[in-house]
Amino acid sequence: MLYRLKQIDCCYLVYPNNIGHYLEMLLHDQPAFVLGLGTYSGVDQEKIHIETVCTNKFRNDYVVGTEKQKIKLNSFLSISSQMKLTKAMCNSHCNLVSWRIMQLINRGELNSKYTFLHIPKNMKT
Repeated sequence: MLYRLKQIDCCYLVYPNNIGHYLEMLLHDQPAFVLGLGTYSGVDQEKIHIETVCTNKFRNDYVVGTEKQKIKLNSFLSISSQMKLTKAMCNSHCNLVSWRIMQLINRGELNSKYTFLHIPKNMKT
């Protein structure tokens, strides 16, 4: 689905071993918008989930601090009937990347708007 999007400047797959490189690239390029995409196989497979919160947890450990912290994600997308707002990132890789991006935005180092979408695995592209 990522490579079928139109009018985008850059597509980049982020894995645990290249998060730092990706963040450096974002800081250098300073894109106006960053759209994160991930798949999910849970309930409610008929809608794309627009995530509204990320936390400082990754795989049941805290990335920062010793207590759970939340950061609100304000979507730059218009919600359609095929989407819904959710708080379902938990402590996944998607959450870690979102947390790191939002930290840069909140510190004023990255001047971008950020949105993360979870796409149902069974949804046709």
